Amino acid sequence: AVALATPIIDRAQLETLCTRLSPVCTLDMTFPVGAGTAGALEALRSIEVGAASSDGMILLSDQCVSRERAALPALLAAAAAAKSAFRAGRHATPLVVETGQVFDAHHVALLMAAGATAVYPWLALDFAERTASGGAGAFRSAVEQGLRKVLARMGKDASFVKALHSVGAPLEPGRDDVDIRLMAEDSFRDRPETRAEFMELIKSRSGLVI
Repeated sequence: AVALATPIIDRAQLETLCTRLSPVCTLDMTFPVGAGTAGALEALRSIEVGAASSDGMILLSDQCVSRERAALPALLAAAAAAKSAFRAGRHATPLVVETGQVFDAHHVALLMAAGATAVYPWLALDFAERTASGGAGAFRSAVEQGLRKVLARMGKDASFVKALHSVGAPLEPGRDDVDIRLMAEDSFRDRPETRAEFMELIKSRSGLVI
């Protein structure tokens, strides 16, 4: 198994994952511009078939995008691949998205919600590094900070949880999932009064460590 400190990876980390988790099923997210909608649908279908039959890590990539080749929306492709792999019984198949379409934390969060294990925002990292020395690292730090806010969104007065998005830890044998019921005003019945209490609520309810 490979543990990632963050879902945002760079080229070196992607190469390491490809080596450690081989064989890798690389699926192209691009299609000929001239093929239009039919070409897009064919590319999407190819991704679904490839994800269902993969033996190892799935790598979705739009690196081949050009004037002649357009890219499918990364979120659409990731969701299609994840659902196809799940339906084929490959529940634990790693799904990495290599895309130039990710530029902020919400882009990454949506891909994770769709089933992505990790995201390599190749264009954003390249652009950030070209803009300033160390820009790629600064970009990753900013996006990681944004992800924490997405994973734990609080009300302005910090008196209640307005929304909660989390990745639950695998349940131990014989342990039931926690039933969290929301009230009409979209807040938890047991409202945390401080940020410390809020963080403890997240850890106890979702298994997510921030």
